[in-house]
Amino acid sequence: MAEKGKDKEQKDEGLEEAGLDPKYLKGLNYRDAEEREVEEGGVKKKKKFPRIQPMRVEHVLAWKDRGKEMSIVSRDGSKYRVKK
Repeated sequence: MAEKGKDKEQKDEGLEEAGLDPKYLKGLNYRDAEEREVEEGGVKKKKKFPRIQPMRVEHVLAWKDRGKEMSIVSRDGSKYRVKK
């Protein structure tokens, strides 16, 4: 389990070294779906439920430094412009 945390830290460090500071992600949300099994009418079905969580570095698909602001595109397709 400690290995997973180590990998996450290494990913974060890699993007940070490339110029993306995690402080720019503060206040941004990442929208995702979680699949659960539910029982409806005696039949088990898989349903997806929306989930919103704080954005982390691994959720970033692309980013660009535009001088006074950063453009950030997340893996869910959302685009944000964050002031520096």
